[in-house]
Amino acid sequence: MQPRVLHVVAHLSTYGAENLVAQLAQELSASLPVAVLTVSNIPTAAREIDFAGPIFCAGRERGDASFFLRMIALMRLWEPTIVHSHVHNGKYWGRMAAVMARVPHIVHTEHNSDFRAGVFEGAINRFLHRRTDRFIAFSRTHASALAAAEHIDMSRIATIPNGIRQPLASDRQAARKQLGIDDETCAVFVVGRFAAVKNQELAIRTIARLPAAMAKQTKLFFAGNGRDEARLRGVAAHLNLQERVVFLGFRADLEAILPAADALLVTSRNEAMPLSIIEAMSARVPVVSTPWLGASELLENGALGLISADWTPESLVAALTRTFNDVLGTAARTRRAQSVARTRYDIRVTASKHEALYRELSGMGGPDHSDMRDELVHDRRTVVALR
Repeated sequence: MQPRVLHVVAHLSTYGAENLVAQLAQELSASLPVAVLTVSNIPTAAREIDFAGPIFCAGRERGDASFFLRMIALMRLWEPTIVHSHVHNGKYWGRMAAVMARVPHIVHTEHNSDFRAGVFEGAINRFLHRRTDRFIAFSRTHASALAAAEHIDMSRIATIPNGIRQPLASDRQAARKQLGIDDETCAVFVVGRFAAVKNQELAIRTIARLPAAMAKQTKLFFAGNGRDEARLRGVAAHLNLQERVVFLGFRADLEAILPAADALLVTSRNEAMPLSIIEAMSARVPVVSTPWLGASELLENGALGLISADWTPESLVAALTRTFNDVLGTAARTRRAQSVARTRYDIRVTASKHEALYRELSGMGGPDHSDMRDELVHDRRTVVALR
């Protein structure tokens, strides 16, 4: 039987896990029936994402519990053979709805590396884990940590690295001109939503500690938005860095502007496998990262990017200084990183491994049995909200 795959995620975006789901769904749709169910009521702009297939929306709003019933109804309407859940909304609401809708198979991708859960969440996890066919982790380190924290047998965890759609070309000068960055400025980028786990305050304090000669020509650029933005602006003002810290806001054109960077700085406390690092590697932008779980595996113990000794400004200053001063070493790392990103972390590779997993679970072997259910979503872009 041909797998019919429904991805469940909070919403679709050009950042993070939501971006991966959009790209993965689009790539898979060439060979499988694929749809996306978004849990939240955040609108999805068609021009900003890479999935042109059917998108269902459960329309979750604050204080409204009926979205869960809509999720179950939408699953029964489209009749997937596999529900693939992502991030927090998918992990709990998505998998529970799949159980209630009697979907034959459930797959969950764990996008987090912080597995702490309360008593109630732990109990729900134990219930849902027994009904989940496969878990997906991004690396060996991530898989081992997931198995230990969630008490999952390693045989049930598939390791499939994240992937991106590789850019055709990068125009550094055009990107710098667009952002108003002159030739004398050293641009350090931080990419991602403003949240405590991303630890972006460390980036500001790192810039404040740079040696005087380097500080004069270095600017920090934040690409992203979120609830922590006002606080981060306050930190920059307190340290008199208003002229050296630039907030670009949410950028749907990250692929176009990232080549303007002289370094990507990752300050997170926890990550699983940031797409921003893969994007920087592909664009030959040097990477400097904190030592979150899995950083060493992704960056090959410093061969593809530098990893600080700890989460202090002094350690990151040392790594940035080495990146900018060791020109030959940095060039060698970025060349190697680009080669790895374009072969190992291509979305086509990621999608092919997912498809193999889906077909294994479905016992694929016969012809495609798609029927008139597809008439419900005949348009290439169908956004459905059952209210």
